[in-house]
Amino acid sequence: MSQSLRTINSSHIAFGVACGLLLFAISWFGLLSLFRSELMIWQHPAIQLDEQNLQPLSPDVLIQRAREQGFLFNEFRLELARGEDRFAQILAQDENKRLHERFLDVHTGKILQAPEQSIADYFWQWHTDLLLPKPWGRYLVGLLGVALFYLLIVGIFGQRKFGRSYLTWRRDKSKRLWFSDGHRFFGAWLAPFQLLMGFSGALLGLAGLLLGLIALVAFDGDRHKATAALFGEEPVLQQQKAPMAPLAPMFEQFEQIWPGSKIERVEYHGYGDAGGQVHIRGTWLARWAAMQEMHFDAVTGEHLRQTDFTELGSGGYLYSLAVTLHLVRFYQPIVKIFYALLTFGLLALMLFGVLLALDKRRSGEFSWHWLRCSYWLCLAMPSASAVLLLDAQLAQLWARAVSAPGPLFWLSLSFAILALMWTRSHRQALQRAAGMLAILLAASAALSLSQGVADPIVLAVDIGLLLLALFSAGIYWRMRRVLATTPSPSFLSLISLPAFFTKPKTQQKEIP
Repeated sequence: MSQSLRTINSSHIAFGVACGLLLFAISWFGLLSLFRSELMIWQHPAIQLDEQNLQPLSPDVLIQRAREQGFLFNEFRLELARGEDRFAQILAQDENKRLHERFLDVHTGKILQAPEQSIADYFWQWHTDLLLPKPWGRYLVGLLGVALFYLLIVGIFGQRKFGRSYLTWRRDKSKRLWFSDGHRFFGAWLAPFQLLMGFSGALLGLAGLLLGLIALVAFDGDRHKATAALFGEEPVLQQQKAPMAPLAPMFEQFEQIWPGSKIERVEYHGYGDAGGQVHIRGTWLARWAAMQEMHFDAVTGEHLRQTDFTELGSGGYLYSLAVTLHLVRFYQPIVKIFYALLTFGLLALMLFGVLLALDKRRSGEFSWHWLRCSYWLCLAMPSASAVLLLDAQLAQLWARAVSAPGPLFWLSLSFAILALMWTRSHRQALQRAAGMLAILLAASAALSLSQGVADPIVLAVDIGLLLLALFSAGIYWRMRRVLATTPSPSFLSLISLPAFFTKPKTQQKEIP
């Protein structure tokens, strides 16, 4: 191997070791966030039983119902229901910049549970911000998108014959070859998807920094002018009360300018004020362009300005296209399922990469310990997420409040890691993690089915959980058959010290 290839491969391994765990977490919770609306309905199906035949309320009525229930902010935005969603989301910031979020039933306008009790919203925050304060969490996710894009590029150029990876997977050879071929196999087939997710994720995560760069280059560092050029000037409030114009005529103008568009957001700046404005944003599905925006006078309904990202040059359209593709703004269930299958492959790619890097390290090195911890965390995250799903069903069964997802997730993750630490091999850890996941998912689906909710979305989620449980059970039995050919450790050797602190007794290559 030439020196240049060695350098490229070393860079690929170093970035993979450093970023693999966080990339796995973002990908796993991104997979769950694909079905955010379905999980919200699955968590609270009883709310919809009596209202399924009702027509969704208009945005004007939803806003009025929210204000009647105490949501009295004058600066807020309403995220409308998308696709098969039955929930709208209304958000505002108080004077201390603290975010207030509420979910609204689109059929009745009732304010539902707070976001801190929604497992779907918790998964979404993991994916977009890694639970870190904004905007730093979003910036970190954007940088990890750059890392994913970089790993793809150096991974392709680091191979002599990249085309061979599409068909080569030597399962009957050594363990290292099995890991290496599996990593290359998924990397080759998922290269376009990895390119899309890495590039679009970087654009979305670093949008705030990119806006600052635009301000520095084009507006002499004036960020306010850059924001005004893209999204318009902020309204000047007059501190005089006035009735708000209906939104329906504004929606009609939006759809006339961009035929076939889908309106997704209504944002009020100065609700009830004579100088207030309404900003309406949506996706132009015919051009796969998101971020299309129109501004109206909130009192008269007069059209003030519009922002069309398809007319902002190739860079603006590329950003708009990235939003559409990354956030799956197609409103078709089959597209979500396709994205989910690709994400499963991406998770397998990352696991094979961790195992390959771990197999190349000597026990006792810092990177060896770091990779083992990363492997355990990657295996434990799905089980901890499944505990949240199980708790949501137990809350319905026992008619109690849902536990806060944060503390329960971290507690479950800790127990799952402890269970994986007392294993003698990577395959035994995989077997144990697959078994835990299968039991938790099957129990969640069984509890949901036992309540007899006649809702197609709830039933679809149950079927998906059962299929994933069967897949996990298949991995468990496969690993059990493989491990049956190797001697079992003594009980004392398992309870003495976790495998994290002990050096493996053998370094022989085992065929998975």
